[in-house]
Amino acid sequence: MGEQGRYTKLHIYDFGPFKEAHVELAPLTIFIGKNSLGKSMLLYLIWVLEKTAPKLGELYKIVDEHGGMRLAEKCFDALETGRTPDKLIRQLILVFIKAFPQAWTKAIEEETRRTFGASSNEEIIRLGASRSRVIIDGRMGEIELTIDKKGVLCRWKKLNEDVVNLVEVEGWPGGLTLDVREDGGWTSDTISSHLDLLEGILWSSRSILREVLGGLGGTSKGVSAFLVDGRSGVERIFLTGHPNVEFTIRDILSPDLKLTSVIRKCALDYTHGLIDLNAPALALLLNELGFELDIRKEFGVPRIFVRSWSGMVLPLERSPSGVREIIPIVLSLLDTYVPIIYIEEPEAHLHPKAIRLVPRLMAYAINKLGKHVRITTHSDILISQINNLIAMSADPEGARELSYEPSELLKPGLVRAYWLRRADGHVEVVELPVNETGFDEVEFAEVAEDLFVERSEVYRLLGAKEKEGCSKAIL
Repeated sequence: MGEQGRYTKLHIYDFGPFKEAHVELAPLTIFIGKNSLGKSMLLYLIWVLEKTAPKLGELYKIVDEHGGMRLAEKCFDALETGRTPDKLIRQLILVFIKAFPQAWTKAIEEETRRTFGASSNEEIIRLGASRSRVIIDGRMGEIELTIDKKGVLCRWKKLNEDVVNLVEVEGWPGGLTLDVREDGGWTSDTISSHLDLLEGILWSSRSILREVLGGLGGTSKGVSAFLVDGRSGVERIFLTGHPNVEFTIRDILSPDLKLTSVIRKCALDYTHGLIDLNAPALALLLNELGFELDIRKEFGVPRIFVRSWSGMVLPLERSPSGVREIIPIVLSLLDTYVPIIYIEEPEAHLHPKAIRLVPRLMAYAINKLGKHVRITTHSDILISQINNLIAMSADPEGARELSYEPSELLKPGLVRAYWLRRADGHVEVVELPVNETGFDEVEFAEVAEDLFVERSEVYRLLGAKEKEGCSKAIL
């Protein structure tokens, strides 16, 4: 998607502490705010929506109820006889699109509870409200999720015209009738292999959501990475032991368990040459932290070790906390098969000089690898550096003089920033407009101003004490 392209939007009502929130998911989406305002809750919600595929059994059952399997058989029959079933494929795609929300419902409900650790849906509904609603507004339509104490319901709220014009299918709930268009776009000229497409429709139901909704960002390949807050502690517990043993503890949240699989996937991808090691800031960051990567195999499985500047080699889970925090971020950002990355507090446990280098890796991952990156942060250094990268994008040659490559800069249209603040009994999500110089650093500016005023008062008190001491000495 181009810099000024249309990104997927989320409209959130009565979810957690949020009465109403509207978020557009650009390649770099940033949530800023004080503690206990729900930044992580927003990030968790977006992750659940992106990663949760419908139960295949449920999907196929609903598709079959609407004649989808008969259509699939006709498609295969046509292909076997050398015919091109363009119209049948358009019909089959639409059947899957229409069936998706109903099949998605149960999977979303289960994954929501696993992710938030909620024993009931009422725990994630805003206090005083009877239900939560989330509307996903994508490239080809809108899906609405309603969460109440009885359960979760997903439905199409709207299908855009370019979907509506594909084909006519009657008998759907709501009375939707679609017109046939022979030039609907699904022709042999635009589909390289009908057989591959058909198999993709049948076996990769997640691609339906990505196609219809714009994928909530990122590309269609690979799986997302969620890098939770406190990841250094999670690694110390869950990476210890045989690498083929996966922990399954009921009370551990889904994102925490996900971290270990992300780390192991990145280690495996590293050995397969799928980690892009050309990012200009990579060597700078590793040098700043005083270590280099050392991927080794244990029990035939790749594991991440680090070699410090002193020559000591340690497994990741026994390395210093800052190293444990940053390694999953670095590998995920540069892994060519991780399209979407969620990071809580990327600045955690890092020295300020190291923090400055992290946005450069993010920008490289977005520009060169087509990734979407979503973060929460408390760091004024991180935000200031992101704004520097935005400002420098207007003059790439000038940026080179400062040792920044064009691939490390961020065009304003690639960034969305949101400031979470307390309101009357709920949390407001305020979009901070992004222009050619970046976005408002209001939260951190207030803290800096308070510190400046306090420092002035300290100097005033010290000056007064010094004068008092001089007066006593004279007497």
